[in-house]
Amino acid sequence: MAVIVLYVQDQIKIQTEIIESERFITINQIASRTELRINNAISILEILSKNPHIINPPSATLIDEKMHGIPEDIDVNRRNAMRETFDYYGSFQNMLFLLPNGDVYINEPFLFQKNMTASNFAFRDWYKEIIDTKDVVVSDVVVSKSSNKPNVVIAVPVFSQDKLFQGILTGSLNLDLIEEKLDELKLYANERILIVDDTRTVAADSEHILKGQSVTLGVGAIEASLSDKRGTIIGTINGTKMFVAYNPIKIGQNTWAIISIESYDDTFSTINKTIEASLFLIALVIVIFSVSLFTVHRYFRIQFKLRKQAEDTNAEIVKIQNHLLKSEERYKNLYHLSPDAIVVFDKSGTIISYNESFVRLFGYSLGELNGKSIFAIVSDNHLDLAHSYFDEIQKIGTLENKENWLKKKDGTIFLSLFSISTMYDDRIEYICIIKDISEIHNIQEKLKDASNTIQEQLNKLKDVNKTKDEFSAMVTHELKTPLMPIMWHCNLLKKDMAGVLNAEQLESIVSIEKNAKQLELLISDIMDARKLDLNKMKFNFESISLDEFFSNLDHAYKIALVDKGISFNTRYPSGVTIYTDKTRLRQVFDNLIGNSIKFVPQDTGIIEIVAERKENELIISIKDNGQGIPLEKQKELFQKFYQVDTSERRKSSGTGLGLAISKGIMEGLGGSIRLESDGKTGTTIHLSLPLRNF
Repeated sequence: MAVIVLYVQDQIKIQTEIIESERFITINQIASRTELRINNAISILEILSKNPHIINPPSATLIDEKMHGIPEDIDVNRRNAMRETFDYYGSFQNMLFLLPNGDVYINEPFLFQKNMTASNFAFRDWYKEIIDTKDVVVSDVVVSKSSNKPNVVIAVPVFSQDKLFQGILTGSLNLDLIEEKLDELKLYANERILIVDDTRTVAADSEHILKGQSVTLGVGAIEASLSDKRGTIIGTINGTKMFVAYNPIKIGQNTWAIISIESYDDTFSTINKTIEASLFLIALVIVIFSVSLFTVHRYFRIQFKLRKQAEDTNAEIVKIQNHLLKSEERYKNLYHLSPDAIVVFDKSGTIISYNESFVRLFGYSLGELNGKSIFAIVSDNHLDLAHSYFDEIQKIGTLENKENWLKKKDGTIFLSLFSISTMYDDRIEYICIIKDISEIHNIQEKLKDASNTIQEQLNKLKDVNKTKDEFSAMVTHELKTPLMPIMWHCNLLKKDMAGVLNAEQLESIVSIEKNAKQLELLISDIMDARKLDLNKMKFNFESISLDEFFSNLDHAYKIALVDKGISFNTRYPSGVTIYTDKTRLRQVFDNLIGNSIKFVPQDTGIIEIVAERKENELIISIKDNGQGIPLEKQKELFQKFYQVDTSERRKSSGTGLGLAISKGIMEGLGGSIRLESDGKTGTTIHLSLPLRNF
C-alpha cells in the first residue's frame, strides 16, 4: 500500500512538471514566432527604405490636400515600389511615406489615401520617437479607424545616398495572422492565450474577444512578463482558480507579454483522475495494477525526458535566432563563437565565408568552399527545393526556420534547420545559420515508437478492465444465487410446512433469514456502488406527484415506527410534480430514514421530513434527534465503506455504502446531498432536486 502511495505522488510530480514544460514550450514558440514575424516586417521595410526610388528626395509641392497626398499618377516609381512590397508581403494593412514634418506623401493602396481623415501624423507617439532617434520604431497596439482592427505601426527612417533625412516609411502590420496562429499552437481546448503590449492592450486573443482592448485578466503575470520575467502562477480570475504561464516578447524597442490561462481543474484534471483511479483500485485489484503501474511509470519517464530534450533544443534555436538580429558588433562575435554553422554567400549564390562550426559540421577545411556555389552542400535529391528557397530570399530578403537535406564532404546526408537574413554593406550578402536537427528527427521517430508501445499497453489495460468487470459480475451472481433458496426454505420452515418447530429452532430460522437478507442488501449495495463508479446505473425518469410520493412514505413508516416509540412526520407543498426516477429516489429516502431509525432514541425518537420549493429547486430536509455526527467525521461520511466508529454506533451494523450510493444517485438525478450536524443534537440531511423542467 505504501509503495502505491509513493508511486502516485511520483506520478503527480512528473505530470506537474510535464504540464509546466508544455506550457513554456507553447508560449515560447508563440513568442519566438511573434518576434520573428515583426522583425521580418521590420527587415522588409528596411530593405524597401534603401530602394533607389524610395530614397529619391520627395517634393512637397506635389501634395494635393484634397487627395491627402500626391495624385496616383505622380512619382509612380516610388508608389509602385511600395505597392509591390505591399502585395508580396500581404500582412500590411497599408503603407505610408511621410515627409519629415509628418505630412502624408503616399498612402498605398491609393484607396486608403482617398478615404483618409488625417493628412499629418506628427501627433503620433511613434512619429515623435523616430524624429528624436532616427531609428526603427514599433508602435503600441492601436485600433485602425479604417478597418476597426488592431495593428502595430512599424516606422523606418529614409535617408538619401548622402545620408540626408528624406522622410518616414511605415507599414501598419495586421495582427490577425498572429491571432490565427494562437489556435494552431495552443495544446488544450480550454486554454486561452493572450499577447499584450507594454500598454496592456491586447494584440491577439485565442478566443477573438479582447483584441484591441485594455486587459485586466492575469494582471500579475502581465506585469511580470513586462519586467522580462517568465514563470507560472496560480490565482483567481473572475472567481475561478486559474493556472497561468507567462513569458516576455521582445518587439523592437519594447517588451510585450504572452500569457497562457486555463482553469486549474482543467489543467490538472489528469492528476485528479490519477488520484481517483488509484484510490479506487487499491482496495480491489492491487495485484492486477502492479504491472500496469510499472508500464505507466516508464511511459511518463520517457515522455518527460523526450519533452525536456525537445524543449532544450527549441530554446537553443530561439536563442540563436534572436541573436542574429542584433548589431553588427554582436554579429561578429556570434559569427566566430556560434556553436551552429554559419555561411555567408552573395546574391549569385557564391560562398564568401563560413565559420569553424561549419567546418566541423560539413568536414571542409576553412576557405575550401570559398568561391564555390552554395548548392554544393545541398543533397542532390533536394536541389529543386533549395533553388525555390534561393528565389524566395531574393524577393523578400529573409527566410526563417526552413528545412532541407544537406550533404557533408564525405557524402553524408542530414536534415537541417536554417534561417537566412540579408546583410547590406557595399553589396547585398546573405547570412545563413544551419543547425543539424538529425537528433530531433530521431527523437520524433522514437516518440512514434513510444506512442505505439503506450497504445499497446492501453489496449492491455482495457482487456484487464473487461476481465475485472466480468469477474465482478460473476462474483455478485454467485453470491446472490444461493440466497434465494436459503430465504425460501426459511419461509417454509417458519410456516411449519416441514414440521412444527420449537421456540429455539424458530429463533434460529429467523436469525438465518435476517442475516441472509442483510447479505442480499450488502450485495445489492456493492452492485449499485459499482454501477455508479462505472457510470452505468440506469435512471428511468418520469413525472411523479409529490403528494403520492410522500403518502407512500407515510404509509410505509408512520405506523411501523409507532411500536418503537418513534415519531415520523412529513411536510411538503401540495400539487408539485417532479421529473425523476421514483424507484431510485425512494432508495435514497429508505437509506437515510433507515440510518435515522438506527440512531434515534427509543420511545422518544423523532424523524421529520420537510420539503419546500425554492426558485427552481425542491429542497428536502430529513431531520432526526439522534446523537449527531462528530464534526471531524463528517468530511469522509459520503465515501464508500466509511462508518463513524463510535461504541454507540457500532451496535448498529451497516455496509458503509448507503450514503455513498445516495450521493451517487442524487447526482445522477441532477441534484445534490449534504449533511448538517453539530455532533450533539441530531443530524439533518439536505437533498436538492431541479424543478427547471416544470
